[in-house]
Amino acid sequence: MPLLSLSRLDFDFGRESLLREVTMDLEPAEKAALVGVNGSGKSTLLQLIAGTLTPDRGERHLMRRGRVIVLPQETAAEGDGS
Repeated sequence: MPLLSLSRLDFDFGRESLLREVTMDLEPAEKAALVGVNGSGKSTLLQLIAGTLTPDRGERHLMRRGRVIVLPQETAAEGDGS
């Protein structure tokens, strides 16, 4: 049984189609990498996987007791140093 399953996910950013028909299964102990050019939807896909965004179409299933955590790409600068 997959740890994570995405089935035919679609996501639009405004009027622009960003992700179409995304389907994948990630099995327990399996490793995966997400690679692509800037603006290709990597962060959006991670937010869809984490459940912080809702797809326009399709389904996301996470194994019971499974959790996904997305860390922010950028942090706020503190102090006067570089």
